[in-house]
Amino acid sequence: MIHNTIAPHMVIRPRLTDHFGIHKSQAELDFVIQFLDEDLPLYVDPEFASGRIKQQRC
Repeated sequence: MIHNTIAPHMVIRPRLTDHFGIHKSQAELDFVIQFLDEDLPLYVDPEFASGRIKQQRC
């Protein structure tokens, strides 16, 4: 007989933080906590990436 049970320590849809054992909320981190089974569309500004534009703090 096959039992469809999930161990209590298993996460159904693990996030990046679950995988690396980071125990912080999204508000405490400066990056997006993404699900490991999804892609996240991302735009990188080529001017910023080239270093011609300096990062400004708000």
